[in-house]
Amino acid sequence: MVMEQKQPGGGYESDPSRRHGLNSLAATSIQFAQIHRVPLYAADYAENDLEHSAMLGLVAPELAATLYPDLDEGLIRAYSLVHDLVELETGDEPSLKLTARQRAIKKERERVAVFELAARLPRLRCQRLLEYESQDSKEARFVCAVDKLLPVTTDLEMAIDGRGDIVRDRMEECFNIKTFGELKKTNKTYLKYYEKKFGDEFPELAKMFRDQMYEFLDGIKPAYDRQITLYDLGLE
Repeated sequence: MVMEQKQPGGGYESDPSRRHGLNSLAATSIQFAQIHRVPLYAADYAENDLEHSAMLGLVAPELAATLYPDLDEGLIRAYSLVHDLVELETGDEPSLKLTARQRAIKKERERVAVFELAARLPRLRCQRLLEYESQDSKEARFVCAVDKLLPVTTDLEMAIDGRGDIVRDRMEECFNIKTFGELKKTNKTYLKYYEKKFGDEFPELAKMFRDQMYEFLDGIKPAYDRQITLYDLGLE
């Protein structure tokens, strides 16, 4: 008979497969936190993928419980955690100014990356990632819709907190958006994309996106009014 071997601290040796899952997901989380996104939490701190996924995991189930109580809360939480894991392979590529062709290229690149990533994920996380990427369930599509809602919500929080200048400068840095007029046009174009993609299935979210976007534009406009640039004067 093979005796179980005690480990330091009085515990028994754990199943290697379980230990691998623990260690690999811990390493994945650490790596995930190194991928930074466009939204800022402070002048010198950009949101990372781990923080964004945690925010989505908090927000999406609450919105579902209020607006679509038929949806499975557990699946929504699970998909929120894995929805951006593909960026471990591709990095973050913001969608705000992408054309339809650029979105198609991004989608194909992510499709290939999913299978590369799935090979190194533990079974359950792999399963949830593949389910999310397939977008076959209403829960997966709901999480995708809320995911696209969060950046404007994060920027809105910064703008109404008196830090619109920080967001304004970030828009120029990441998207080359230099004027309020250009920002408004870009956001309206993205709103049309959002409404076309999600409006029929989740009309309440589409309305929420529209409301959040216009509140964000109202909140950040003073930051542009305070800045007169060479671009505004026609000298650039």
